Amino acid sequence: MSRPKIALHWQILIGMAAGLVVGIVVNLAGAPIDAILEAGGPAAGVLTFVAKLNDFIGDLFRRGLRFIAVPIVLFSLIFGASSLFGFVAARQLTRHNHGAQYPK
Repeated sequence: MSRPKIALHWQILIGMAAGLVVGIVVNLAGAPIDAILEAGGPAAGVLTFVAKLNDFIGDLFRRGLRFIAVPIVLFSLIFGASSLFGFVAARQLTRHNHGAQYPK
């Protein structure tokens, strides 16, 4: 049995709607969680651990995005400039700027 294929734009819209619903539910459940944390006990320890783990994973994700963004931008600029000027113009540009002698 094969399932019908859902178009990508519908998958994205369904995911956005599901994320919105989950976000609202989690936001509304914030008051009982605060009461559990104030009461203490093992449930409070588990919630604190999950919150710290979530912060750690989110911090790793943000650092990973920063780590990869600079090389992507740099190589995009290099590729764009090389496609505009071509190899010969880039060679002439380096020859005039650095005084290097290239054979013709």
